[in-house]
Amino acid sequence: MANKEGLEGPLWEFMENLGKMQGGGGNCNLRCKLCNTCFKGNYYRVKGHLLLIPNRGVRQCSSVDEDMLAKFHKMEDAAQTKKTLKGASSGSSANIPLPRFEDFGKKRKGDNSIAKSFNVAARDELDHLIARTFYASGLSFNLIRSPYFRQMIKHACDSQLKGYTVPTYDRLRTTLLQAEKANVELHLSSIRQSWTRKGVSIVSDGWTDSNRKRSLINFMAASENGPVFLKAVDATDEVKSAEYVGKLFLEVISEVGHENVVQLITDNAAVCRAAGLRVEAKHPSIFWTPCVVHTLNLALKNICTPDKDLSERYEQFKWIGQIDEEAKLIRNFVVNHSAAFTIYNKYSKLKLLSVTETRFASTLILVKRIFQVKSALQRMVIDESWRFYREEDCQKAQKIKDILVSDLWWDNVEYLLDFSEPIVSMLRVTDTDTRMLHLVYEKWDSMIEEIRKRVFRHEKKNTLTDESKFYDEMHEVLVRRWNKRSTPLHCLAHSLNPKYYSNEWLTEGIGRVPPNLDKEISEGRNACFERLFSSVTMLRKVREEYGKFAAAIGNFGRWEALSEQYTINPLAWWGNHGSNAPTLASLAFKYNYLYVYYSVLTIYCLK
Repeated sequence: MANKEGLEGPLWEFMENLGKMQGGGGNCNLRCKLCNTCFKGNYYRVKGHLLLIPNRGVRQCSSVDEDMLAKFHKMEDAAQTKKTLKGASSGSSANIPLPRFEDFGKKRKGDNSIAKSFNVAARDELDHLIARTFYASGLSFNLIRSPYFRQMIKHACDSQLKGYTVPTYDRLRTTLLQAEKANVELHLSSIRQSWTRKGVSIVSDGWTDSNRKRSLINFMAASENGPVFLKAVDATDEVKSAEYVGKLFLEVISEVGHENVVQLITDNAAVCRAAGLRVEAKHPSIFWTPCVVHTLNLALKNICTPDKDLSERYEQFKWIGQIDEEAKLIRNFVVNHSAAFTIYNKYSKLKLLSVTETRFASTLILVKRIFQVKSALQRMVIDESWRFYREEDCQKAQKIKDILVSDLWWDNVEYLLDFSEPIVSMLRVTDTDTRMLHLVYEKWDSMIEEIRKRVFRHEKKNTLTDESKFYDEMHEVLVRRWNKRSTPLHCLAHSLNPKYYSNEWLTEGIGRVPPNLDKEISEGRNACFERLFSSVTMLRKVREEYGKFAAAIGNFGRWEALSEQYTINPLAWWGNHGSNAPTLASLAFKYNYLYVYYSVLTIYCLK
């Protein structure tokens, strides 16, 4: 620690000096303020610890992340620059010549500190050039996170291509574009080859291009190895009839290969349903599958904001519609009146959300935010400034205040959020690019059972002996929606998941039975078998294999197979134990891991 670097090093501020070691020298007992690691040494080891340099006789700091490491390097580089420039100005020798750009990466003995000092300036200049490009071109800041952008900059710095010029405008939009397309096709070829064995889902979604006012229909092929964008059709001038949409579906299926396609996923619109039935009529092995998330959202709309016909049918839901109206009234009043908005902002930093009607669970999103800022809203209406403000819109301001100070209103809000939470959780699980067709049936049943528990708990009733009109109406809505969108494919996927035959799963809940003993699931599974196998011989074979699998006969009854039913991935289970039932195993590989959400297309197209 006697040398100057040891005394003035910028990284000392992150160390606690516990005193000099006995025996003299410059070594000290040190403790890192970041990770609390204690060690002996000098600034050489301090740098090794904080800059994560190996082989310096000290453990690397576990609390240093990428941002901190970059910060520490900048501090060290700045200190070295200051030291070098100070030495150069005080010496009697001539000014140090600037190194050539192509020499920056060359490592030469004796000039490390000088190279570092100039690297700081070069790096800083490059940072400014990159930033200027973003600002001048209006580029999204998210581009800096792109791995391709970072790879480009790294390659340019590492290669040191003297005299290199960037591609021309014409080359970028012609030859380079064609080459990159060929490169992408090469990478996608392995995914396409997997469709024959593992199957593929055709996913379709319609949307409107707000800039050019075009009506577009997107198509994507989604499989276990990832989604592949197929095409987008401009349907602006077309009538979206079942015949037209069905024709598009069949064209895409033909391009992919109908023998590879397992299901067609769309929303629940009547046109999509009719078009899907056309596809099923021509290709019985392909199933039209409505989007689970869209189904859940429609169920929530029936419960929270039912139309006139349903509101007369479900009287128990009227108070929910009233909460929805009052939540929107509160939100609009606060946001659209500057004085009220100013008072509200005194007590909360959370904004009152503006949720579009097309957004999933839009009512619950708004009500939840209202509940989160309950304290701020209540303090707003008892604020001294509110008394003067309410004179401008006395009647509405008084209504807002009456709502916000009502304990009954807040109790109803809390109850709404509580019983709907299982539905929202199901939305979160399925509103992703996760493949979970084999889990949908169970999760839907578990969702309904959890809602039942919450409703009966709120009403202080016994789930075994009592009845609830509110729950009965909600159950009717959920079951009606399920019956409209469920397909035999869910029953088959559920039947091929070994987890649902295990003792662990069967004893987790009351009244659970294995899929082969469930009447609804068995009917759906047998319907699938009949559609998938037109040959009587093959149909008999697959049923025989399923019987052995369900009854744990032969290899399926071995201890290894039974013990792993609940614990390992279904595909891994079939890979280990399905050799004696090759036809059934091939179905498991195709149908156990499929998408359930049509907007997986949106997720990937907009990334």
